[in-house]
Amino acid sequence: MLDGRSVPKCERALSGSGHHRHLSNRGIYASTHVRRRSRRHRRRGHACRDTGARRAGRRAGELPAPQRAARAAGGRQDTAPKQLPEATAQRLSDARHLAESAPGDFAYPWLDAATGEVVIDTTTERGAGLAGAWRADARSAGARQRLRTVRTSMARFEQLRDDITRLTPAAVAGTGHIRTIEPDSAANRLVLTVDTLDDALLDGLAKRYGSELVAVRYEPDATALSNQGRQNDTSAGPGFYGGADINSDNCTSGFSWYGGTTQYMLTAGHCFPTGGGAWVPTENMGFVTQSSRENWNSGVGTVPFSGQSVNRGDLALIQLDSPKQAGGYIYRGDTNSSTSAPVKEMWSRSPASGDQFCSGGQRTGEQCGWVVTSVGIDEHLTTGEWSRNTNKATKQGQCTIGGDSGGPVYTVRGDGGIAAKGIWNYGGGGGSDNWGGALDPCSGGFTDIWQAFYGLPGQLKTV
Repeated sequence: MLDGRSVPKCERALSGSGHHRHLSNRGIYASTHVRRRSRRHRRRGHACRDTGARRAGRRAGELPAPQRAARAAGGRQDTAPKQLPEATAQRLSDARHLAESAPGDFAYPWLDAATGEVVIDTTTERGAGLAGAWRADARSAGARQRLRTVRTSMARFEQLRDDITRLTPAAVAGTGHIRTIEPDSAANRLVLTVDTLDDALLDGLAKRYGSELVAVRYEPDATALSNQGRQNDTSAGPGFYGGADINSDNCTSGFSWYGGTTQYMLTAGHCFPTGGGAWVPTENMGFVTQSSRENWNSGVGTVPFSGQSVNRGDLALIQLDSPKQAGGYIYRGDTNSSTSAPVKEMWSRSPASGDQFCSGGQRTGEQCGWVVTSVGIDEHLTTGEWSRNTNKATKQGQCTIGGDSGGPVYTVRGDGGIAAKGIWNYGGGGGSDNWGGALDPCSGGFTDIWQAFYGLPGQLKTV
């Protein structure tokens, strides 16, 4: 989700009667309702390049006036955002859960970076009443909030996101160029990131969705990310650990889970798109029930769990064969490490922009230094599938690779225990050596642990 701290890349105006560009070296941020510009402006800016800024008499990197106005509406970041005060992050997380409980009455809540307020957008009188009566978690005491009335609800935007992720070239040409979909809450619209300025795509989107609900961001360096495929875990002792090789190097186990006397292991849904058996190199683990315990369809991506309507990232729940146990620990350290740490808690809230975390994959080991850049994002993968309602992050150094999917996302507490934050889903960046630098950082995404809590039976197992 975009917020007011973001710096935009190239974006382009759409309209039902045509579309026009205005580009600087940083690119444009033009919403679907931008008016026609002068002939001189249309003639002057035709590519993302430094010369466009110089001809306009601006410093390199400075946005023209229309873009400065749009910056408050949000855009893709070039640097990692600053971490939010914990009370503010908690309030924003609570507001998201409130909105999800009545999506027809609320839009996506967001942070106004200019004022530091959490903005709760309502679309109906009922929503305003619910927001007025709502009492936030005491852990967010001191955070400021305000209410705002907007036109388009979360439910409507979720319908649009469903529709966009199912577009085929026959319906709208160039849909393969759409890389991500995310809310631009301040402007009460969606932003689609594309890697190519395709006229047919832009015309088709404008015709299908009109001039108010969808904006397009152009990022020529936006690359498609991919799903990701320690080494001899066992059910002996406390039981299976998270962060281990499962299904012959294809994926990584996530967090121990339980419901009553039933033992589970959480991992990624795309590891089990039709359910089925799960194993480690030394023995069988258990099985995943199709649809009700995994939310991934091959060729499509994220789908709601059976009987539900919310897209909950990319999750699967392995039910362990009795009497095998889930251990309540995760592996730490490198790919061959036997070092582990106890899982002590589930993080108290959903992710927020600027949060930091570690990932634990069986192919690349523990990788810390990740910083959340977007929340609630729909990511278009190299397979053509969509990973829906995930959280995107970036880092430098070793990137994750195939086989790390399903692994734990976490924070290490001061006492050495683990606070569970999510399940790793996809990654990329870093070039041919999978090593991210300033110009080609690592990129990846994960599902919030709270989506597992609300969408699947049981709860996190702690020790």
